[in-house]
Amino acid sequence: MELSKEARQYDLDALKANVEKIKNNIVMFEAEIEKEKKEIERLQMLINVLEEDQKKSTH
Repeated sequence: MELSKEARQYDLDALKANVEKIKNNIVMFEAEIEKEKKEIERLQMLINVLEEDQKKSTH
């Protein structure tokens, strides 16, 4: 089965559009991952403070 030139061009354009969509998704996911990393850091600092307070109150 051979595709017409128009069909091949459509397939090529669709593939290029999919690549762009995936690239945009990656950028969005990376931004969300960075937000989550910052939240982990914030929570870890809070844990550290609470653990220190707990140590002080038990001694």
